[in-house]
Amino acid sequence: MATTAEKPRLPQRLKRLYLLQSQAIDDELKAYGVARSQWQVIAHVRRTGTLTQKELQGMLQVEPATLTCIIDSLVSKGWLERLEHAEDKRVKVVRLTSAGEERFRSIPDVIDIVEARMLEGVSERDVRALERAIGRMTENLGRRRAE
Repeated sequence: MATTAEKPRLPQRLKRLYLLQSQAIDDELKAYGVARSQWQVIAHVRRTGTLTQKELQGMLQVEPATLTCIIDSLVSKGWLERLEHAEDKRVKVVRLTSAGEERFRSIPDVIDIVEARMLEGVSERDVRALERAIGRMTENLGRRRAE
């Protein structure tokens, strides 16, 4: 019988898959001169139009200092701009510039590319079963947290 030291457990295997998938996304984006964190910010801002930094921080689950560095970088590249909030001058909102829109459109959907590569040789039936299993596991752990 295999011990846990010999056979990776499911959580470790899922983490390994996540890390490989993350690295593949980073590799795809590198060709376009964009880091994943920058791409995520651009994508969120593009989808919503304008966001406060606090809203963006909540969406991305990052520390304020981390987000500030990412936004500073995107502003310096001319892809984002900071504006004063219409109702509260202390609050800053970010908006995509036309150069940022062009940059975003020039990048293919790296999630689709990586997902297709990841699922090579995996049947639709297996993908649906995996989606159901992950959904159930997420519910199980989420329910336990809520209790």
